[in-house]
Amino acid sequence: MSKKRDGDDSGDDEITITNKKPKNELIIEEISDSGFLAEHRIDGMDGGDMQYKADLFPVEEADELYAQVLNLERYRPTLKIFGKDVIQSRQVAVFAIERERAQMKYSNHDAKVDYPFPAVINRIAKRLREVCGVDFTHCMVNYYADGDTYIGKHSDNLNNQVIATVSLGAVRTMHLSPQTTKAALKVYPHVDVPGRQKLALKLAHGSLFGREKPKDFGNTRSEKSRKSRQVASV
Repeated sequence: MSKKRDGDDSGDDEITITNKKPKNELIIEEISDSGFLAEHRIDGMDGGDMQYKADLFPVEEADELYAQVLNLERYRPTLKIFGKDVIQSRQVAVFAIERERAQMKYSNHDAKVDYPFPAVINRIAKRLREVCGVDFTHCMVNYYADGDTYIGKHSDNLNNQVIATVSLGAVRTMHLSPQTTKAALKVYPHVDVPGRQKLALKLAHGSLFGREKPKDFGNTRSEKSRKSRQVASV
């Protein structure tokens, strides 16, 4: 069986979020809880600013959240790839905290954004705020129906933003590799970017994977087991 790949399986997965506020109110968002940073930082990824917490939610609570997330209405976006319409294999649902922020664009696709956060997303966002000290304004639910549905190598190009990935369902493997672009070398001139460690990180059920400079690393989400239950990434 051939693996299904999303249309955005290479290059930058550019995400543009509209926050209709004066520019002087748009500050760089960082994970502010020093205890979380110290305890959960991934070692050896110089310049990556990544953290992993395997037990953000206990199994029983993760099971409950998983069931609730599956009830959210989702759709399969159609992307324009090399002039052709390509339907993504994964399903998504996008949310914003309020109407004024209800715009998101990725891979040249204007996402359908609902607002405000539904109860289950609010619950997850509250836990994230408690753990890492960040108030998240947008959420994208990515639903992978089985082990054959995954996305290929790409870069989440969100400047000065934190991305928190909460995994629910089957264990997935995130493959991380450093960018070798001139832009990445300018950001980290003291680091041998091409020589930085590559990492295959298993994202457990109920886990949190945080990234503070996502555009400097490429990532691929995959699943080894084809006969596994579905997974939702929030």
